Amino acid sequence: AVRYLEHAGKNALARHAYVEAAQHLSRGLELVDQLPEEGRQRQALDLYLPLGAALMASSGYASPATERTYQRALALCRGAGTQAELVRVVKGLWNVLLVRGELVAARAMTDELLRAAQENGDAT
Repeated sequence: AVRYLEHAGKNALARHAYVEAAQHLSRGLELVDQLPEEGRQRQALDLYLPLGAALMASSGYASPATERTYQRALALCRGAGTQAELVRVVKGLWNVLLVRGELVAARAMTDELLRAAQENGDAT
């Protein structure tokens, strides 16, 4: 069920149905805890990444739900994510902080982005 909800959420996101995408992905996250321990973090991260984008569009960049989503995704990325996913999450969190005017925290995210890009050899 979790995989189908992920798929439905990503399809809704691709069709700009942000509220529906957030609903599907959030429901999938509710079910992740029922999965075996092995792979649970990976599956949760696969749901949090598109959920962040859906919440930015439906709830706003500065909403508490968007921030919580990106904070949780950041914690998961540090444990089970790829460098590309980490960059994606840090960019999302940077957007949240910048829109809120939390410039010191946004600057910290910028520094983390720079470190990640340098480690990846990503000049852009």
